[in-house]
Amino acid sequence: MLNISKEEFYRRLCDILKSRGVDAADRRNFRYFIQFVARAPGGECMVKIYQGKKGTHAQILNDVGDGGSVVRGAIEEMTGVLPFSAGEGAKASAPDGHAITAPLVGTDESGKGDFFGPLVVAAVYVTPEGAAELAAAGVRDCKTMTDRAVLTRAGHIERSTVNAVVTVKPERYNSLYGEMGNLNRMLAWCHARAIENILEKVKCDYVLTDQFGDRSLVERALMDKGRRVTLEQRPRAEANIAVAAASVLARAKFVESLREMSDEYGTTLPKGASAKVDAAARDFVRAFGRAELHKVAKMHFRNAKKL
Repeated sequence: MLNISKEEFYRRLCDILKSRGVDAADRRNFRYFIQFVARAPGGECMVKIYQGKKGTHAQILNDVGDGGSVVRGAIEEMTGVLPFSAGEGAKASAPDGHAITAPLVGTDESGKGDFFGPLVVAAVYVTPEGAAELAAAGVRDCKTMTDRAVLTRAGHIERSTVNAVVTVKPERYNSLYGEMGNLNRMLAWCHARAIENILEKVKCDYVLTDQFGDRSLVERALMDKGRRVTLEQRPRAEANIAVAAASVLARAKFVESLREMSDEYGTTLPKGASAKVDAAARDFVRAFGRAELHKVAKMHFRNAKKL
């Protein structure tokens, strides 16, 4: 809870939501709370903001699609506490798939859509007991979290699970892409390496990863190393706590690496592949030369071809 007025809480929350592409609509003022609808590209939810003696807090209702997840991340950024949904007390939110019945390895990647920075793949081994603990700690799909929250949760995941992270920095990335000529093959190679590193530490027969390409590419890469597992690829696999944890670890490493590269060159290397990134790339080349760009960027992106 925050010791601010519900009007100030609403204003701050709307600013964060707007920065994430979420519209705040249909506001209504009641005696004890402000109510509005948060509309995200993938869904919507109703939000109520209450002001009491202990401070101001928010409640999420009628969650449809990804709307509630985005709003939860925004409220956590403001307050440091995850909001609660109707009928619940204040507690950590969790992916729908947080309750698992058998151990599994979840994998996910970060940086594949970012011109600057590395490609990172993480794998996390989770048991049923560990799943409940991760859920209670607020681990969920990193896309619903701020960078600050991601870095905090990543530290917890690193300490409490068996995990592995494969980081392919831009120079190596560009070399591998030249050899493989296909991003999905490179992703398969990275996922296989992360899974292999996990299986060197624990025995596990089931691996779940997000849908990114031909499953056989990962299976073939694992078989080349003598590893056989049941591999499932699933759209929106981040709903499972193991994949969600992997998404957080991968994102944290990507964010840290991008900051390190920015510090090394004394400039800001933005995320994504937007016009803002194009401008940063032009500034970088003017300052350091095109040869240096290979050390911080993925050169097969259209951003590089525009230079």
